[in-house]
Amino acid sequence: MSSVEGLARSRLAFRRARFNVLRMRPSSCRAPLLASFLCIAFLAVPPRSPDVQAQAPPPPPVGVETVAEGDFAPTSTAIGATEPRRTSVVAASIEGYVIEYPAREGATVKRGDILAHLRDDILAQEIRGAESALLEVKEWHSKARKDLERRRQLIGKDAVTQKELDAAETEERALAHRIPRAEAELEVLKLNFEKKKVKAPFDGQVVRELTEVGQWVAAGGQVVRLVDLSSVFVRFNVPERQIRFVKEGQSVLVTVDAARPEPYEGKVVSIAGEGDASARTFPVRVEIPNDGALRAGMTSSSRFAQGTPRKALLVSKDALILEGGRSFVFVVTDGAAQKKPVETGAEQDGKVEVLRGLAAGEKVVVRGNERLQPGAPVRLVGPPPAEANRH
Repeated sequence: MSSVEGLARSRLAFRRARFNVLRMRPSSCRAPLLASFLCIAFLAVPPRSPDVQAQAPPPPPVGVETVAEGDFAPTSTAIGATEPRRTSVVAASIEGYVIEYPAREGATVKRGDILAHLRDDILAQEIRGAESALLEVKEWHSKARKDLERRRQLIGKDAVTQKELDAAETEERALAHRIPRAEAELEVLKLNFEKKKVKAPFDGQVVRELTEVGQWVAAGGQVVRLVDLSSVFVRFNVPERQIRFVKEGQSVLVTVDAARPEPYEGKVVSIAGEGDASARTFPVRVEIPNDGALRAGMTSSSRFAQGTPRKALLVSKDALILEGGRSFVFVVTDGAAQKKPVETGAEQDGKVEVLRGLAAGEKVVVRGNERLQPGAPVRLVGPPPAEANRH
């Protein structure tokens, strides 16, 4: 018979006995008899079997690593964003009515490609008129020059007067001066004719359309926004205590998760001479080649050197627990996790430099430390630290 069934039968027998006693005895004798039956009923309840008693939970599993000294090249990480190598809001240099607009958002263009074509038929007629006028002036000048030569030959024979010769010379000079003026007027018309075609100033991509066919564009009116993404710049701010480690031409690893998981290698191209006085930071700009995956406005993470290489105690970043602005780790000693405060330095490849609080050879918890309590027993999982290090 199970303990549950025994308990139920004992309670039923107790109720029946209590009822009989209360019915048969006077009230003065009921209390002692009731107490006796309570004791008997309590002793009749069988004890719980061992398998239903509460079991203590097993120690939580944790992963550990051994604190060790190693070569450490301190680095720092800064968050920034990608920027185009060049950006231009291309504008019309002459007014006109848009008759063609081949530029489309997202289109890739080469330098000299037409982005917008303004009406130019009237200007074409003016050019033809100016060309005719120039030819006419040149013919007049040729005739005046021949006439002048003839008069010079006749002056010695008294066939012409000096006054007639002077008039011929004046006319020839005046026509000679009109030729370059007519040529300049024609050249201006041709330049304005070319300006009716708004062209791309460099290779790039159209990122915004700013006009449309049928729209009147004034001189200086915006046509498209064009960006050059042959390479991109990454701009980020470096704290003033670290800016002395950053040099122009220095290599910087830039991670752009939206483009690819592997980092890009860039070069520092500029360091601002003026910083943000309130934030105590200085803008730094890095140029990285574009493999076609980079676009303007992507979030980037740049890692740069923060000092000279040295020996240091290193521990995984996963071992650190931040509480109230302080760093702690759990150290496993005699099967129990002990909480220790630590002072950390710079970071490198997921490792953190330990300045105080740990010694080489100590085992720190790197997995399963989120809910540990100081002094709690733990169970190590995975290969022993010594074997892990050998692998």
